[in-house]
Amino acid sequence: MARRSKSTPKVYAKDGLGMGFDSSQIGDFFANLSRDMQEKALRPAAFVACTVLYDELKVRVPRQEGILDDAIYRWRDTGKSGAAVETWKVGVNFGKAPHFHLVEEGHWQPYKVIIGADGKFVTTNQLLSTPKWIPPNAFFRPAYDAKINSALDAGLNALKINLGQMV
Repeated sequence: MARRSKSTPKVYAKDGLGMGFDSSQIGDFFANLSRDMQEKALRPAAFVACTVLYDELKVRVPRQEGILDDAIYRWRDTGKSGAAVETWKVGVNFGKAPHFHLVEEGHWQPYKVIIGADGKFVTTNQLLSTPKWIPPNAFFRPAYDAKINSALDAGLNALKINLGQMV
């Protein structure tokens, strides 16, 4: 059974922030199963767990412009997935939303911001007389905290169902 950890989200290289959990105990069990059983049971179960987290992110993401919403992804890492291991990533792609950390953690705004003709925010080069603190609008960490246990439960339930259908 997977350990339910209160670990914090993990930063993946330069392209995003991801969620994870320790599945080493599950991996030992699957190492003894055939490759066919691994793919028909483990991959769908991992996808179910991943989808619970992905859906929660989609619900919690600020929707002022839709840039963050479009940057949320779920992806199977085929390079790290293999015999008895399924690696899925759920996160925010920094390439699509390089400002993600500013929204999640808050930031100081030193320059004047206006709304352009297209309705998007535009930062000018005009300094404010006093920098303004923009408070955090955290959605990633609260989504993880709220749904990691539900995601693990959903994944394990899907795994039991998939294995039950194979035996």
